[in-house]
Amino acid sequence: MTYMSDLPDELLHDILAAACRIDVDLFADTRTTPRSSTAETSRAGNDDTYRSQPSSATAVPLVCRRWLNVSTPLIYETIILRTKHQARCLAHTLLNDYTLGLNIRKLRIEGGMGVPVNKILHFAPNVTHFFVELVGDKEESMLGLRPGLEVINPTVVMLMHRAMPRYNRRVSPLVGELCQFIPKWTNLVWCPVYWLERALADGHSRQH
Repeated sequence: MTYMSDLPDELLHDILAAACRIDVDLFADTRTTPRSSTAETSRAGNDDTYRSQPSSATAVPLVCRRWLNVSTPLIYETIILRTKHQARCLAHTLLNDYTLGLNIRKLRIEGGMGVPVNKILHFAPNVTHFFVELVGDKEESMLGLRPGLEVINPTVVMLMHRAMPRYNRRVSPLVGELCQFIPKWTNLVWCPVYWLERALADGHSRQH
């Protein structure tokens, strides 16, 4: 009989991945549903309220130290941030252990979170999927992301405005800031063009 303790780390990694990874459809979901955070606290971080993980993911790191070591990169692979508090928690965690940020591949930011996002991007240079919810109807701000955007080189960039699906000129400054980096992101292969076209047209009209 083979016990879990006898399995090599590579095989254990593949087994635990099913319990720890966030489904890609959930990460890329653009339906206009109310924000909610389903993340729970786990040993993979001191305050992991920023991860919307399956409930099973919170139990995996508690089994033993080996499972903690194997599952931690999987848990940090996909991050969904829904509040400023979550962003601050993640930024603080990465500041204490910058190696965790190297595991982040998919980063979804729902709303304006300011400075913490820049810190997160600084510690997450390996991001391949960058999802941003554009905020044009609140006082929250996501402007000033330039330092963080200079660090990443994503392959997929997704933009969404949950509260107002139609284009809103108040979000054009942020879209314009993202547009400046598109030619520099050599790995970029996909990004919705509708928002970009409207933002560029709006920026051009304001110059005349």
